[in-house]
Amino acid sequence: MMSQEARALLGRLAAEGVSPWLSDGGGSRTSAELLRSLAEEPGLLGLFAGSAASRSDVRAFCDALRAVFDLTGGKDGWVSTGLGAHLTDDAATLVAAAEQVWSEVDRPNVQVRMPATPEGQRALTLCLARGISVESTPILSVGRLGDVLDAYVEGMERALANGVRLERLAFTASLPIGLLDVAVNARLGRLPVGSGGSPQADVAALAVARLAYRAREKRLDDRWWSVLRRAGAASPRLAWMGLRFRHINSVVGWNTVQEVSVESLEAAAREHALRGDTLLNASGDGHRALVALKRHGIDVAEVASALESTLTESSPAGRDPGSTPR
Repeated sequence: MMSQEARALLGRLAAEGVSPWLSDGGGSRTSAELLRSLAEEPGLLGLFAGSAASRSDVRAFCDALRAVFDLTGGKDGWVSTGLGAHLTDDAATLVAAAEQVWSEVDRPNVQVRMPATPEGQRALTLCLARGISVESTPILSVGRLGDVLDAYVEGMERALANGVRLERLAFTASLPIGLLDVAVNARLGRLPVGSGGSPQADVAALAVARLAYRAREKRLDDRWWSVLRRAGAASPRLAWMGLRFRHINSVVGWNTVQEVSVESLEAAAREHALRGDTLLNASGDGHRALVALKRHGIDVAEVASALESTLTESSPAGRDPGSTPR
């Protein structure tokens, strides 16, 4: 059972346009525990399920969130699930696995988790064109996000041409920025003490989130988006993953998702005050933070690229949730 303080935090996040989705804890929480959390806490608006979750478990999760899905018109109430282990990074293989998951789960509020690799991007396009909702991950750079959004647009255009009802499709681009902070902080810790004023720790995640948020907003100003929106499409959402408790209050922006656990929510409610929207019109601050890190020899783009590769290699069919550092 969640404390009143944590529940109040869920309400404040919702007021800022943030949707908290529950993490399965990397498989450490049983299906019964996850279902109990969803039943007890109406402020939890979605679920990132691991690849190990059975189809019957995923159906149960979808059913537990169906009221949220219906009440929000399909904005929330989603369950994202992996495609299974040991899949090759091949578009045809990924699409076939996604179609199997979609058919076996047989719920309108399930998303299939795709790797954000070039092959995964092709699979994303094909899945959307066939009416299958998708989460794409891991994404840790604006360039990778741009490629994924290109694949999303093409998929939605094909879906429209195929007669798919766009209002039934959802797309989530997931960025494990919390893990990026861990990696950058480790490099900061290896800098010589007193080396010209070391840059502040715990800034990379927010900086990348700010740049990604601006990139998404710029895409929504394009002509293509007005066409898709008139056809019923919901805007692509950014999900912040791998979060530590302090990120919950500091990475806040409208129409975004946070991967949370009950424990991280409780810690955030105890330790920090919600800062309000930290992403809108803040890309300049994000850029300056990355420049400051680079002056000290830490290239966040290089760190992000290495981390993307590591996460993709460890889970080729899309990163499992739950690697949330505490």
